[in-house]
Amino acid sequence: YPVGGERPRHSEARVLAATHQPIERLVEERRFREDLYFRLRVVEIAVPPLRQRRSDIPILARHLVARAARVAARPAPKIPDDVLRRLTIHDWPGNVRELENALTRAVVLAQGDTLTPDHLDLAATTAGAGEAAREADLDTELDSVIEAAERAHVQRVLLETGGHKSRAAEILQISRGRLDRIIEKHNLVVGQDK
Repeated sequence: YPVGGERPRHSEARVLAATHQPIERLVEERRFREDLYFRLRVVEIAVPPLRQRRSDIPILARHLVARAARVAARPAPKIPDDVLRRLTIHDWPGNVRELENALTRAVVLAQGDTLTPDHLDLAATTAGAGEAAREADLDTELDSVIEAAERAHVQRVLLETGGHKSRAAEILQISRGRLDRIIEKHNLVVGQDK
């Protein structure tokens, strides 16, 4: 029987719902209906934001570039290491949609068979994130913030040194071994191993 119904109705459906809100807290605050919450919550799949899954970015980038190229009826441009590094260090407050839009724009703008950092226009995509992204990050635990800062800083230094680990370790004032452990811990994109 449907809720409030008097006779049974047959239907087969699955509802896939997503939110970035703390839904349990909204239920407790009576801002989201508890009965609806329990009807929807059959299988929960927690998908962290893209900035916490940086190792997924190269795979997603290749897929999204290929798809954008198909839609544009052109061959897919290559994605060199320097472009992948820039994609990997960007915070992506708009998650996969923002990544998809940036890469679609890059495919459209690319004249040759290779993407360049100029095609990405990442400063513009970050500028629009504004207050919403900062507010979303306020709920993050201190350890997560420290981890994110470490990851971002090390990735930036690696980008600036062209992936030269010894030079990066020197700039960061840490041992090469410690740098290797940080790279492994955060699945950072390094490019060439130097």
